Amino acid sequence: MLPVGNKNIASRVAAFQRGKLPHAIMLEGERGLGKHTLAQHIASIAVCQGASAPCGECRGCHLCGVGSHPDVVTVSPDGKQLTVDKIRTLRQNAYLKPTLCDRKVYIVECADTMNNSAQNALLKVLEEPPTGVVFILLVDSADSMLPTVRSRCITLSLTPPSRDEAAEYIASVTDKSAAEIDTALADAKNNIGVALLALSGKNVGGLAHLASELLLDINNSTSYEMLVKLKPYEKDRAAIDSLLSELLLRISHLLREGCYTHIKEGLTRAQLIKAYDAVVELKKSANSNANTMLLFTNLCSTLKSL
Repeated sequence: MLPVGNKNIASRVAAFQRGKLPHAIMLEGERGLGKHTLAQHIASIAVCQGASAPCGECRGCHLCGVGSHPDVVTVSPDGKQLTVDKIRTLRQNAYLKPTLCDRKVYIVECADTMNNSAQNALLKVLEEPPTGVVFILLVDSADSMLPTVRSRCITLSLTPPSRDEAAEYIASVTDKSAAEIDTALADAKNNIGVALLALSGKNVGGLAHLASELLLDINNSTSYEMLVKLKPYEKDRAAIDSLLSELLLRISHLLREGCYTHIKEGLTRAQLIKAYDAVVELKKSANSNANTMLLFTNLCSTLKSL
């Protein structure tokens, strides 16, 4: 799925779908504009095994969608910075053959947190890229990257959609009034992600923490205890949508980490994949479900039954 608006990049992505996929792509834009959504879409194009990429139905698309494709690797900072050691590890792994398909994808989050040494380490593999490897760098601003790195990448700049496009999308995922949506978008300068957080009245850190707690609770708490934590969000559909998105993001991260390290929540990969699919279905039904506590009950029941 492409981010809302951004018609300026639609033609470039269409070219990717026709097989003209470059080896390095830089996605720039502030948080909330859909860089991760676009990166996931491009990754699906790269690993799709269907006739028309991304088909959304083949094994490659499914595994990519649940964050479990062995040939789609996300590289994230351990702290505030992507270290040179982490980039060197990426560079070494990039020369290994793909597991399931003809391509490998490396999504480098917060690429603009690399210092010059780390960027120069990445530059070496961008200058002589292995066959079939695609690097997707996510940055707030391309200007923060070394000119030599920028020159090796196709840069796609994400911008806020129009007010009407943003309002239409938010209205489809929340029950907020048109006036509330318009005010939030005005304050957020049409940034959908920022506006949704403002409408939820909750900060992204709190929702991310709650998502992690719910996954830990699968083995450590009762359904009732989980419901108590969700109760404050009962009448806040924007927060519900954001929370479910944070759950999907957290599960995807765990699946990727699980390829190389233990999963501290004590959940198996099979459980995490089932959890991802279940949350996707709940997210689809959330907009039409007037009874939010029933939705929360279903969520807790589903997670506890994994």
